[in-house]
Amino acid sequence: MVQVKVAEATESPTRDITALSKHPELFQSILPNVEDDALSFFFLRYSQSHDLNTTYNVFGILPDMYAKSTMSSPLNYATRALALQVTHLHRTHGAKTFVGGELYAKAVSYIKEAVTVPDKCRSNELLLATLVLEAYDNVNTTFGKREDGAPHSSSHLRGSIALLQYRGTLNYGDELSWRLVTATRNRLIQDSWHSADGLAGFEAIQKIWDNEAAGKPRGPAVDADTLAFRLAWLRHLYRTVLSNGSLSRDEQKISDTEQLKQIVFKASHLANDCALFKSTLPVSWQPASVPATSLAISIQAASVYEHVTPTIYAQLSIAHSTNRQRLTELGCISLIGSCVANITMRGDLQQRQRGLLPPPLLVRAQDLMDEICASVPFFTGNVTADTSNTSTVLVPSVAQISAERKNGNCTLPENIAKHTEQVMASGLYMMYFTLTASLDLVGGNKVIDLLGNSLRDGQEEWIVGQVNRLKDILPLADVPI
Repeated sequence: MVQVKVAEATESPTRDITALSKHPELFQSILPNVEDDALSFFFLRYSQSHDLNTTYNVFGILPDMYAKSTMSSPLNYATRALALQVTHLHRTHGAKTFVGGELYAKAVSYIKEAVTVPDKCRSNELLLATLVLEAYDNVNTTFGKREDGAPHSSSHLRGSIALLQYRGTLNYGDELSWRLVTATRNRLIQDSWHSADGLAGFEAIQKIWDNEAAGKPRGPAVDADTLAFRLAWLRHLYRTVLSNGSLSRDEQKISDTEQLKQIVFKASHLANDCALFKSTLPVSWQPASVPATSLAISIQAASVYEHVTPTIYAQLSIAHSTNRQRLTELGCISLIGSCVANITMRGDLQQRQRGLLPPPLLVRAQDLMDEICASVPFFTGNVTADTSNTSTVLVPSVAQISAERKNGNCTLPENIAKHTEQVMASGLYMMYFTLTASLDLVGGNKVIDLLGNSLRDGQEEWIVGQVNRLKDILPLADVPI
């Protein structure tokens, strides 16, 4: 029997249902309609058709598996809870959920029962249920819905990893199994930005991922995720070295210095792999640069950084994977700088004589930040208000000649209407995460003091302005990412 730690269900959010409580038959008749409406909204917004360029996540796997689940299954309860929560966040700009908390509690209860049954522990459905509950908790944290003020817990994610370990060869059974492995890995990558949990999760996922069984996902999006996973692991190793708290002991100082040098070596190798990834992308992944003046005035005013030329991509998923690679390479530079600074603090005379970082790395950091800023219009368009209405949303687009098309012409993005919907559903938050993560790496005097001023004057302030703009649009909590 697998030992899976399942997060305790917290008390359901307070609900003003005084009138309904006096007429329970009315409540029961309304509830299914509320849930059906939320599920329709949720799946229409977030469950896109299978896209070869899309990295695997919970939302891409959920529709088919939810449709096959029974009403009393953990996955069914977890999905309904998440759908209610997300729908109310969109429609009420952050108001409390209606019944999501109760459904969440039931899902947790049923998972606790399921993990006592060996066959159920191996099922795809139970694994996905833990990932959906992790998404529910993550939304609560990101959008400030935790009433107890507690930090985000990764209990469900740790449960997902434990289930993967227990499943063994079933992880390689078919495409769906591999997609669940990939979705768990991606969730661990995202969690690592704000969590300092141990390395066991990384080691467990890597052991599974090293298997080359048939059906293993391939392609640029998966490669970008793999680069990000390697960086997340190195960041955890770095935090582990710093947490030793043994600077007073000479022997430990020597050991720490050697470990930091190893991290620098691995981070440098990873940065080179990021550059190689970019140089080998297929033509369909290449963005088009467009003059800012060719965009709608409202887009220029809302999201254009004057020192870069905006870029447009074929699909939002391609742009997001490309930005993930940029963040990974930027993270490598930041990590190298942090390691070098700590090596110097530990009294490495040779490092002091060499100085901190070579100028080319600082130039590369600036280039990466410029590329991220150039993608802001594509992810956010002219949106400055809430996301309930797409009729006034404008997104950048461009027609260009393409040798890959029979008629020689193509439009970026490939489907403007679909892209507009994706901007409202996911693009705004994707850009919020990318910008806040980039500031975490090079802004706020965290790394600039180590590397020298790696951003041009005013760029950090512009990025902060964009972050604040997105926080005004989305009901986001002021929490670190």
